Amino acid sequence: MPDTTTVRSLITSVTKLSRHLDLTPNAIYRWIAVDRIPGKYLIKVANFYDVELPLHLAQSDKKNPAKINIKPKNTIEVCLKVQQGELTIEDAAKNLGVHVKVVQLIIANWGEGLQTLYTTLKALESKTMSLDEAAKTLNVSKFNIHALRRKYGFQPKRKPKAPPKPIVERRKTAKALALDAIAGRVTLADVESKCNLSWRTIHRAICKLSPDYSLIELTHWPKSLREAYSSEIAHNVQKISVNLWKYVQLTGIPFKKWPKYPESPKNWRAITTKKMMIHILLGAETLESAAERRGADPKILEALFTSDLRPLNLTWPQVAGMLVLTQIEVAELYGPWKTPAKHPEPR
Repeated sequence: MPDTTTVRSLITSVTKLSRHLDLTPNAIYRWIAVDRIPGKYLIKVANFYDVELPLHLAQSDKKNPAKINIKPKNTIEVCLKVQQGELTIEDAAKNLGVHVKVVQLIIANWGEGLQTLYTTLKALESKTMSLDEAAKTLNVSKFNIHALRRKYGFQPKRKPKAPPKPIVERRKTAKALALDAIAGRVTLADVESKCNLSWRTIHRAICKLSPDYSLIELTHWPKSLREAYSSEIAHNVQKISVNLWKYVQLTGIPFKKWPKYPESPKNWRAITTKKMMIHILLGAETLESAAERRGADPKILEALFTSDLRPLNLTWPQVAGMLVLTQIEVAELYGPWKTPAKHPEPR
């Protein structure tokens, strides 16, 4: 049996009723908004849904939208006691703090289905029944289930939303995550699932920080080179890692994604200056201590290192002033070499 408590609960299909009454759907939605049915259509609506005349809905539809009065949560329970003869209607209205007609209308509209309504709302509250099952049990739409839960005090409490982060803070977060993505420490899927930020936001930040190399292109880089590139972007220094990658592509030097670092030699006199430079760049030794062990002047070693760095168009003072991650990349670039690199001949 249709619920005549409100216009929304009575009208289950706006399209069907508007066609039956030869009205526009907007006119029916106006009735729903103000919770009133014009008197000249009241009998036609009652006959269409085969219900008694809902006189409490028979007023002009030219009023402001009606507000649904939220009733106490024990309203249905008290009305059930009235049905069972444990309470009078007057006592029930007094206990609920409402008018007597409110109790009379609830009991008259629901009748024997009042117990089913109470059981269904309690099951929804305890999450032992789904919304689809509740709508099927009461023979109403899901929208009406939400309205009934709200009307009788069974509406679930909403979790308070966290206040949105300020724009400046969100930009800082996006930049930090973009640097992590460039370095290969996180993926875009991790960013969206764990950091509560859209991957599009991070992608735009990556394009802004690295306009020449997309994230897909960076996947071909060695992991340590990506970390050096990210560090250079963060510190806003010269992008030496980009030059290293261009040189690797130009010369075809093997550049492993996971290089193995050499062990520190016991005799520093027996190794070449190139290997000595690699150990110094990796932090295993300082220039002064290496020169002392080798019995050489540090300035002479600097000149020899500059000579070895000539294919990269770099000098030792420049490399010594780089970020630590970039120095490691220079060492890894020199590590696999077995013979001095040759510049490709111009065509």
